Amino acid sequence: MSLLSFLTGGLPGKAPVKEVKRTRTPEAQGPQGPQGPQGPPEPPAVRRAVSRDSSKPRKSGSIDSSRKSGSIDSSRKGGSIDSLRKGGRPVQKVQHRQSQVVEPSPEELTEIKEFSGNIITSPSGMVPISPAQMQFVALLDFPNSPVLIVSKSNAKQHEVSTAKSLLRRRGFTWRKEFLVGLDVVRSAYERSGIFMGSSGEVPMQAVAMEKAFINLLSEAAALGTSDIHIFVRRYEAEVKFRVDNLLTRVKDMTAIEASELCQSAFNMADASDPTYMPNEQQGARINEAKLKSLNFKGDVQSLRLQFNPLAGGGRHMVARLLYNQKVGSNDDVDTLGYTKSQIDQIKKMRRRPVGVNVISGPTGSGKSTTLQRGLTALMREKSGLATLTIEDPPEYIIEGAAQIPVTNAQTAEERAEKFRAAIAGALRSDPNIIMIGEIRDASSAKLAFEAAMTGHAVWTTLHANDAVSIIDRLRDLNVELFKLCDPSNMSGLIGQRLVRRSVKDREISFEEGVEREFLPVELVKKIRVLCGDKTSGIRFAGANELDPDYDSYFSGRTVVAEVIVPDQEFLDLMRNDSKAKAIKHWQTNLEGLTMLEHGLLRVMRGEVDPREIESNIGFISEIEDERGAWIRERLDRL
Repeated sequence: MSLLSFLTGGLPGKAPVKEVKRTRTPEAQGPQGPQGPQGPPEPPAVRRAVSRDSSKPRKSGSIDSSRKSGSIDSSRKGGSIDSLRKGGRPVQKVQHRQSQVVEPSPEELTEIKEFSGNIITSPSGMVPISPAQMQFVALLDFPNSPVLIVSKSNAKQHEVSTAKSLLRRRGFTWRKEFLVGLDVVRSAYERSGIFMGSSGEVPMQAVAMEKAFINLLSEAAALGTSDIHIFVRRYEAEVKFRVDNLLTRVKDMTAIEASELCQSAFNMADASDPTYMPNEQQGARINEAKLKSLNFKGDVQSLRLQFNPLAGGGRHMVARLLYNQKVGSNDDVDTLGYTKSQIDQIKKMRRRPVGVNVISGPTGSGKSTTLQRGLTALMREKSGLATLTIEDPPEYIIEGAAQIPVTNAQTAEERAEKFRAAIAGALRSDPNIIMIGEIRDASSAKLAFEAAMTGHAVWTTLHANDAVSIIDRLRDLNVELFKLCDPSNMSGLIGQRLVRRSVKDREISFEEGVEREFLPVELVKKIRVLCGDKTSGIRFAGANELDPDYDSYFSGRTVVAEVIVPDQEFLDLMRNDSKAKAIKHWQTNLEGLTMLEHGLLRVMRGEVDPREIESNIGFISEIEDERGAWIRERLDRL
């Protein structure tokens, strides 16, 4: 039996429907009686209340089969939906009944899927809701009684609860709430001519959100922002920009607005999952063509998006801004902040036709920039090489390379499997050079070394504390020692961090900073010993760290790094778990410079505030006095 026939005529074989006359309150009737200004009494078709013979069994499978008495609207006081359409309004406070929350039976689901009537929650309906809410909720205007459908996987989302509250405030009630799939909700709107997503007609709110996101992106790009963070909490949301590695609060907005902003950013992506899932972790990418189509004028090549669920139904979106890189003679690692000897070692790695070269560092340490610049330069230096990149997703344009995107799958396992498949596919594609965006598990590590052992040069990144620790991390990922300890396989190790540059015309001398107590007394003594006569070249950003405008004394960031081209002795010492001896051999015989020592060198040259090294690299006091003297002697040629 259909839902329509049930709601209008009752069930076959049941007791006759008894009409219960619906009366208005004296106030609702108005001063002129029942046919006063409020209009004539409702026609019989609008009278909702019915009763049934409870002694007979009910037919299951109908949307209203559990109703004891009355229809969906029998509890509504002061007028029905029909009376609202005719201009009436509820005159008494609506008494909400707890609706039943159930999954529809097959028959009920069929009726919902075949519904083609009005949707109360559509943009042109009686209670329009936001695009973010429309993803999960629809109130279908079945004859005589609305039916609420809600996405089962998003039933506890903030958008669902706010949509229900809005409907109740407008006087709408329902006896059943059906939990259905997201596709059922979307299809209901599409049958009414309302399309959501990247194709078809888009509600005006979605267009406004796209414009709002582009405006936010323009504001961030003008400041040189590396990341935009949007934290969506229960009622409010906040937007933060990361500029020069510092996260600064920019603005607040409502949770609903921020949720729509996040979804709008996802819908703009060209490489993403097919469906936005607010309760799941997702990744996406917006390319330059899409940004230009939306009239974005900034110097941003693409955006890398990461969406994370928060406790209590919140959302956290991070947008990484990937800026356009200039192509020219300076577009190499030379300008990033490495020393002369480190640049020579990196270029030596590039000349090798085989081997694995790994760049390590935390998120935001410039690993992708180093890869892009190095490989772009390599493409110019050596023509005729086939270069493939496997990235999740691609970040920078690498001229001359075939860049293979790996978009996020539904689960971490699926994503890892797709990534492994892409690497395996690259090995069968006749490459000379393979760039793997990140070694993330044992399988990708194994494939990287298989590529090196079969005549390929491999460039990749890894999360490790420093260059020496890369070997420890690869051992944790089950790479065999005989592979790790062969210099023809393990050809290059780079560890790096980024520190802020101080504004030159706002710097002060070392002695002035000491007088203003910028550093503890013991640290000042250690720096004097390490730097000797080079102390006069040290510069501070001219403000105390507690000053409210301290961050304005810095602009831009630069690399502090360590670079190792390992020889057999170094790798043998690492194989025998003699890490300290391996580091000593590297420093003494290979002119190695640890990351902390590179930081000290840049302090001596007046390029970096010593407080930046202490905050981001390590304790200067841990450097041996002899190493300070060694750096001083080679300051001009390192």
